[in-house]
Amino acid sequence: MKYLQKFLKVFGYIVLILVLLELFLRFLGFVHLLKIENVNISKRSDRSDSTIFCIGDSWTQGAFDGNFPNMLKKSFDNAIGSKNVKVLNLGISGSNSTTAINVLKKNLNKYNPHLVIVLTGNNDHWNLSDSTYWKFEKKQITGFTLLKVKIRIFLLSTRVHKLYKLISSKIRGVPSHDKFFYYDKINRDNFKTFYINRDIHKKQLRYNLIKLIEMSKVNDFNLVFMTYFHFHGFKVNEIIRDIALSYQIPIVDNNLLFHKEIDPAKYSDYLIPDGHPNAKGYKFIAEKLYELITNKELLGNK
Repeated sequence: MKYLQKFLKVFGYIVLILVLLELFLRFLGFVHLLKIENVNISKRSDRSDSTIFCIGDSWTQGAFDGNFPNMLKKSFDNAIGSKNVKVLNLGISGSNSTTAINVLKKNLNKYNPHLVIVLTGNNDHWNLSDSTYWKFEKKQITGFTLLKVKIRIFLLSTRVHKLYKLISSKIRGVPSHDKFFYYDKINRDNFKTFYINRDIHKKQLRYNLIKLIEMSKVNDFNLVFMTYFHFHGFKVNEIIRDIALSYQIPIVDNNLLFHKEIDPAKYSDYLIPDGHPNAKGYKFIAEKLYELITNKELLGNK
């Protein structure tokens, strides 16, 4: 009992010190923000170039009418006094949200992006290739697994952790970024018809979006989530919106913006017959993205 009391006392002191250090670091960060509030973002960056990833499905990859990543690039190129911004279109037509994670993981160390724009989930209800759906279906991912991810995101968001990471990287070099990821293959030789559990479908999309947030914390890049124009029957936009609001991720809510600003009689001016955006629709998305990125200064120091 005596040793337990000593342990709890020491543990309490450690927690108190960490809390005070966290508050002190946040105060320093607040003071720093006040100092640079009126400084132009291009002068504040340590690098002459910024890199943006756009990951997702056909809505990102685009088609003959163009795509929003190219239009976003043109917006930065045309801005007076803007630094050089590279925009990489990593969209894959027909892909699901698990593919988005794998694509991001594959390209992170090569390009070291400042910002990752995510528009995914539209195909999760039918494309189960390499999907985390199977992990949920086999109960390999549980509520406890998700809780651990949420705790990890919270800890990775603290200033104390960022200070530790800075000191650690100076001493030991940059740590591996992909330790917590996995790659799940499907046996493609034994396809059979079955009914998809829609509850699992929704859980796995939420899980993948949260994993992307976790990845942004580990690798120190900004995230932007986006929704689709149309109202998806499997609550995809609602899930994206909920995760963004819950974790304070900047969002371009195309679903709400499109139906708020565009007259229903003119929807066809922005869409091709199958419901994907045309050139005018992609321009709408690119303009909203550019406005959010510049207003929130998401291409600042890494």
